[in-house]
Order: sequence, then C-alpha cells, then structure tokens
Amino acid sequence: MALGRFSSFNVRRIIVDSKFGLGVCGILIVIFSVMASVGIFSFTGKKITMIIAEVIPFLVLAVGVDNIFILCHEFERRKQNADIDETIEERAAKTLGKMGPSILLSSVSETLAFGLGAVVTMPAVSSFAIVASLAVFIDFVLQVTCFVSCMVLDAHRAEVKYLKHI
Repeated sequence: MALGRFSSFNVRRIIVDSKFGLGVCGILIVIFSVMASVGIFSFTGKKITMIIAEVIPFLVLAVGVDNIFILCHEFERRKQNADIDETIEERAAKTLGKMGPSILLSSVSETLAFGLGAVVTMPAVSSFAIVASLAVFIDFVLQVTCFVSCMVLDAHRAEVKYLKHI
C-alpha cells in the first residue's frame, strides 16, 4: 500500500490506487529470482544449505523493495508533473532512463560484493555468496524488464478504471 497514492477516499478506487497488485508482482519477482538462482546453483551439482533457504529470500527482498520504491515513486512523480504530456510508455522509459543507472550501480556493487565472498575457503560461506550474488543479479534483470512492464500494465489499468468512474 506504500506504493500507491490516495488522492481521495473512494472505496471503489482503494485497490487500484493502493497498487496492491504491483506490490505482489514485485514480491513475486524476488521469489522468482531466488528460485532461479538456487536452480542454477543446484544445476552445477552443489548442495544447498539451510542458511541459503532462510536468509537469501529476505536479503534479495530488501534489495528488491528499494528498487521497486525508487521506480514507482519516480513513475508517479513524472505523472504528477503537469508540464509534461507523456504517454504511459514514454513515462516508463524516462523513469527507467533516470533511475536505471542508480539501480544498476547498486545491483552491480552488491553482486560483486557477494561474488567476492565466493573465494572464501569455507564451503557454506562460498555457496551462500554465490547464490546471493546470482539472486541479486537476476532480481535486477527481472526488475528492469518484468517489473517495469507490470508497472506500465498497472498504469493502463488504473487509467481505464479512472476513466470509467468519471
């Protein structure tokens, strides 16, 4: 609900304005990135430890939620700017153009930081670092592709629902 903006208290618009579906989409992207990372790691024949299953989803969720908030708030800020008349797709492209480099920089630095943990000789720490590094990278890729697409679809849905109730 923190993703949305409530301009007026209209019970019919709460689900649309709260961006609940967009938040669920962001959480699903985190889950998919962790699943893909664990799957790729398991495909190499290495064993998954309990620490990977318990910690990495929350670690990637913390990183992913920050990026989701950054993208959503810039997208909404561009919508509120009355000077600019843009389509939803142009607004999404400009949002990604403005916020993409900072998201890329943070994701690359986190990926490299966890990647450096792979050189540790302790197998549990090394496997944790590899899976975490891969999960953060996959999360970034899914956010700049799938999540931005979901954000555009949600904006179209909100616009259609808004026009029907006017």
